[in-house]
Order: sequence, then C-alpha cells, then structure tokens
Amino acid sequence: SNRAPAKEIERIDHLFNSYVDKSCGMI
Repeated sequence: SNRAPAKEIERIDHLFNSYVDKSCGMI
C-alpha cells in the first residue's frame, strides 16, 4: 500500500489524541 489517505490519517490522529487525553486524565 501507499501512504494512507488524509482522512484516515486524521481519524487515527484523533483516536491517538483521545487516547492521550484519557491517559493524562488518569494521572
């Protein structure tokens, strides 16, 4: 496969940011 489409990158980035927010909230 080539690089992922921008929308897919945005979706993954959003999920990653949500995960980080939850992790920081637990501390």
